[in-house]
Amino acid sequence: MSDWISVTNTPKKKDQAEEADQQAPLSKAQQKNKKRAEKRRERVEVLKGLAWNEDDEALAAAAQHELLQRTKPPDARGLAPRRERRSNSSGNLADEDDDDEAPPVAEVEVDVAELHKKLRKATKALRQADDAAAKVAAGNADKDLVAKAGRRAALEADEKAARRAVEDADAKHAARDAARRAELSLLSRRRAETGAKMLAVAFDDRFACPICTEVLEAAVDTGGACGHVFCRGCLEDHVAKAAGPADCVCPMCRAPLVDAKTGRVEAAAAGLVRANLKHKRATCHCGATVALSGLREHLRSCGPDAHMYPPRRKFGHVFKQPAFVDRKKDAPRAFAVTAAEENAMLQAAIAASLAES
Repeated sequence: MSDWISVTNTPKKKDQAEEADQQAPLSKAQQKNKKRAEKRRERVEVLKGLAWNEDDEALAAAAQHELLQRTKPPDARGLAPRRERRSNSSGNLADEDDDDEAPPVAEVEVDVAELHKKLRKATKALRQADDAAAKVAAGNADKDLVAKAGRRAALEADEKAARRAVEDADAKHAARDAARRAELSLLSRRRAETGAKMLAVAFDDRFACPICTEVLEAAVDTGGACGHVFCRGCLEDHVAKAAGPADCVCPMCRAPLVDAKTGRVEAAAAGLVRANLKHKRATCHCGATVALSGLREHLRSCGPDAHMYPPRRKFGHVFKQPAFVDRKKDAPRAFAVTAAEENAMLQAAIAASLAES
């Protein structure tokens, strides 16, 4: 007779527990905190890349310190890590939870209005204790007044603690506001410098897209509608915003772009313009001279501001039509009849005619 093996007390494997924890979806609050942390890290990287001058050194240091403080792990900020609470019925809590890394904890924002409210309350209580002490000194022996006057030392300590908390909170918020103003000032200055560099790119304005004002890329024209030339991506985005054929017009002359016969936007590649883009030259802000057809690709890898230029879009073989063109009206369905079904129908009709005769 084979021996029975009890499996009721088999402990849960650690690898299976870790795998289950990793597969657990994040809550909405955790997803929001994760996105905020990523944005802060990006801002820190941008601030680190900025070139400070002597006037902005203190403001830049304050901005960097403020952002770095908000991106540090909770233990480095002096906050206790939050552990996930589980009931005793969910398994063993003794050993496995201690090895897991604590989840990140968002920094707790101090409610300044609540602190001011506590300070006003403590000040009022201290003032009442002073009034009670004055009445007791004048000869009033009421028990409530004596008790209130006896609590004056404790109330004074509470008032000082509340005032200190308000001052610390005000100083912290003032430092944060100064850091944010410095950050915005430096970033706006950097954007202005980047914009100046973009304007320093010299090319013939006749080959600029009227929508994005950059050099034409994948140039297309509107055909028989008006013949204006745009970037294909810009024109596709423009017609995609139209709610109907009446709204789908040329951004230059307001001519209707939807063909009356086909009901589609008949945009085609501007062959002559694309050929001219290969022969015309442009001067980049770095001093290099490149063909207009390759200027966008050169700017995507030129200098520290190359990330300002989005990557080249991928297009299909056919111009992307707006949503209202793709909507088809409900039409009666045409069912295909096979040869066997047609033969059966014919035999049934012959039989019905013979029966009538």
